[in-house]
Amino acid sequence: MVHAIIMASGKSKRMGTNKLLLPLGDRPLITYTFEVVKQSNFKRRILVSDDTTILNLGKAWGFEVIFNPKAHLGQSESIKLGVSSATDALGYAFVPCDQPLLDVETVNGLISLFYMHPDKLIVPCYRDKWGSPTIFSNRFYPELMALEGDVGGKPILKKHLKEIVFYEVNDAMILKDIDTLEDYELVKKYLKLM
Repeated sequence: MVHAIIMASGKSKRMGTNKLLLPLGDRPLITYTFEVVKQSNFKRRILVSDDTTILNLGKAWGFEVIFNPKAHLGQSESIKLGVSSATDALGYAFVPCDQPLLDVETVNGLISLFYMHPDKLIVPCYRDKWGSPTIFSNRFYPELMALEGDVGGKPILKKHLKEIVFYEVNDAMILKDIDTLEDYELVKKYLKLM
């Protein structure tokens, strides 16, 4: 079983506003992620955030929600909250909420690859560029729980390079995250072309 841990506690410092609630088309950016997670082959869907609006949105989508009181300490707190509530998982899929072009086909491809390699780390990539969401085998539970500060799973990935199985996507935009206003405008243009 792979559980989705939806990471929604970021501070959007580079944007100056909560980017996850920015309008994209006729709805908030975060709902693109919610839609993909809802339709993908996850056993459980766990949303971690410190934002009441986002938590309420997650509830409305039928997700399990966890309030993150230590979001100010960085990404590691979201990871630990998610993982500690998903102890029945074979794998943890850490899903960011700022990749609105991520699709169900990609996510289900990652999940299927994980079931072929259930003791590994599954990482999507476009050519040589790594992306998200990543899936961690539950054997990495102690290392995930030991993370501190504003770091994600990258230190663990770098430590276990030989344990990574890559999933190649055919379009860089699938893995495109929105960190700046320029990214936001680029994604808006791309969506109009689809």
